[in-house]
Amino acid sequence: MRQINVVVGGIPNPIGGVTTFIKRLVQTEKSISHLVDLYPSEGKVVPAEYSGVYVYSQRKIISLIRLALLCIRGNGRFFFNFSTPKSLLLLLLLPKRKSKWFVMLHHGDLNAGKYGAVARWVLSRKVDVALAMNARQVSWYEQFVEMKKIKVASSYMPPAPGAGLIAPEELKATIHNIRSKFGNLFVCSGYPTPIYRHLLAIDLMRLRKSDFLFCCLYGEGEEMNEIRQLASMMDNVMVFERLSEDEFNFILRSSDLYLRLNLEDSLGVAVGDAVNFGVKCLATNVCKRYKGAALVQADMAVDMLDASVDKVLRQDDSVLYELDGVLEFSYKELL
Repeated sequence: MRQINVVVGGIPNPIGGVTTFIKRLVQTEKSISHLVDLYPSEGKVVPAEYSGVYVYSQRKIISLIRLALLCIRGNGRFFFNFSTPKSLLLLLLLPKRKSKWFVMLHHGDLNAGKYGAVARWVLSRKVDVALAMNARQVSWYEQFVEMKKIKVASSYMPPAPGAGLIAPEELKATIHNIRSKFGNLFVCSGYPTPIYRHLLAIDLMRLRKSDFLFCCLYGEGEEMNEIRQLASMMDNVMVFERLSEDEFNFILRSSDLYLRLNLEDSLGVAVGDAVNFGVKCLATNVCKRYKGAALVQADMAVDMLDASVDKVLRQDDSVLYELDGVLEFSYKELL
């Protein structure tokens, strides 16, 4: 029986670290035979470059049944991509035959909580290789499995050539209009939660009235209403919600500086994308960043952040940059 290579996770929409990673993976890796999408959502677009089987249904249970059937078939590699340890519950229920299972949890700081027993059983009994994205994840996995089952791997894949060059005319006109009225264009992105520190980015714009901030949000969070309200009262902040990847990349490529002010992070896909687009990037040093990103402390006050932004924009010699940085993901290491 022919060996199958199965990737489990999802593609946009929704947009997030997992779905962006998988979309780029199937665009470039031709050996993937099956993509199992477990995130029901409107607006799914299968990349034209992907020629394998796309397993998806608006009813998640159907996708899970089809995944279980693939697992029963066995004779292949299964690459599971989730955000948190809670999702390991699925692996507890799935049958495993003659196949090799890889797991990557894309959230930077892992906490099993009440799922600790499940994580221990699944990782020790079913998972063959746990892919850890940083030293904290390595330490977390070591609670449950021996080091020989842990492999350090990146969760970053660069955008496709030409990404961010096409956008709706309305968005192009908006950016052109703002560019004609303001100096530097900044971008921040992520969920509207305290971890992403969008409120700090908005505070920064009170000090930089000649510059403009695009705050690009996806998902729900407790700060959503506050961010919307503050932005509505400021002339130099605009909030975008639920942008497509192409729209966000166009905004990012059109900007002068990407701000990643997270208190916690696993990588920050947009950090690597900004660097690859030739856009300056200022990110907190809470994790290893893509080579070329400027680094700041996560707990700095707004006035210190303002000074750091100035230094990055004028490329001051005192700016600390990520020199080694994360490597790009290689699927061939799983083969």
